[in-house]
Amino acid sequence: MKRITSIDFARGLTVLGMTLFHGFFNSWNFFGTGDLGSLTWELPFAFLFFIFGHWRGFFIMISSTVNTFSMAQKFKKGKRPGVILFQNFFAGLILWGIGDLYNAIFNTFGIIDVWHRTGVWDWSVASDFVFFVEALQDIAASIIVASIVFFILSRKDGMNKLQRNTIVLGTLALIIVFVSPYVQQLANLIVGKETGLGEIVDLRTSAYPPYVKPITKPFVRYWIIALGGRESPLFPMLASGLVGVIIGYWLIQDNPSEKFLKRGYWTALGLFLLGAIWFVFIDSKLFTKNLFGNGYDVDGVLVFQHIHPTWFMLSNTGLELAALLFIIHKVEFNPKLDVEKWLKNSRFVRRWGIMSLTVYMFQVLIFIPEKILSLIPGLDYVHRYQATFVQALFLAVVFTLMWEALIRIWDLARYIGTWEWCLAYLNKVVGRRTINHMDPIRSREIIYNVEPVLFVKLNPKNDKEK
Repeated sequence: MKRITSIDFARGLTVLGMTLFHGFFNSWNFFGTGDLGSLTWELPFAFLFFIFGHWRGFFIMISSTVNTFSMAQKFKKGKRPGVILFQNFFAGLILWGIGDLYNAIFNTFGIIDVWHRTGVWDWSVASDFVFFVEALQDIAASIIVASIVFFILSRKDGMNKLQRNTIVLGTLALIIVFVSPYVQQLANLIVGKETGLGEIVDLRTSAYPPYVKPITKPFVRYWIIALGGRESPLFPMLASGLVGVIIGYWLIQDNPSEKFLKRGYWTALGLFLLGAIWFVFIDSKLFTKNLFGNGYDVDGVLVFQHIHPTWFMLSNTGLELAALLFIIHKVEFNPKLDVEKWLKNSRFVRRWGIMSLTVYMFQVLIFIPEKILSLIPGLDYVHRYQATFVQALFLAVVFTLMWEALIRIWDLARYIGTWEWCLAYLNKVVGRRTINHMDPIRSREIIYNVEPVLFVKLNPKNDKEK
């Protein structure tokens, strides 16, 4: 099977990093206080967690890149654009529903977590967390948006007009980023009036769902929060999806140009610097008030609670774009690549990537090592934020090793019962793909017998297939 293995690697690396991060986020006492003054040698790690703990956009960007590339391959094989649109629209709705299920049941702050820490099984927690918007909903919406864009651009060879598509989609992404604060304020206003509380409400900064009570018109509130609430509202996270669509259109060209890489790097730098300038001249006063305890600040809270203010969304997207382009650059555009060595050395991470949805959905299983390790005298992981940095590192490593063992076992069993396995059969129902019942997600082809897509000619000494 032909695969862009760098993207498989990027997805696996991201979900592996997420698993390590959750070990810290569940236990490190710093996350309970946010007191930077209490840190010494741990300060650089706090900075790294602050950055990479907000890389949900990277998940979205990767997904949109893959989805766009996949749609183009189907189109080139003769599948009609209308059929592709319908199938992806249905897939997006299914994934959105799975995201709701995650929020209600498997959220790492949800009913399972509450039971683990208090011994109480409280279904009201599930009904509250349904109002969250997480990465899966963002990915689902990005799939639907990308499919509509593809349907439009597939006419009259529009897919191959890379420069025009990049300008249009990039401009749309920037518009989403810049209008997001106003969308969020409008959502606050609507829900405030709907509850009879006037304008005294901020959906983005409430520490716990469902943001404000009473809950009237839950269906209306649900979609308002999806657009401008928390954790990861569509405004601004759809912008990350559009960036991924641009990368996808670049990769589907007959001979993807390396000039796009250079322009992409410059764009990434430009976004980062624009975010920094926006911070200094527009958002800094608000942010520093919160950071140094000089007053209430919405933007400071937003960053820590994943609602990216304008400056952070710009700079963070620049970092994410640069990272994804760098990984692609070092694999598919590397004439010195030792293909055999790369496939072998990257297999460990790519194996995580093939189970990314399952690993994401079951992050709540961290309660297992938390309960077991808390039996050791001096360790308390059952109560949040009671661990030192080293103790949190211990939990993170154990949790990651637990998942590595689960992935290895599932690999031997052809991933039967994983969320990816279930989606493969759902895709069969809507005609998106055929199924090999011995290996429904084609894991052997993706991990062990993959044929990597390369966009440059390898140097003869590195081309071991010759």
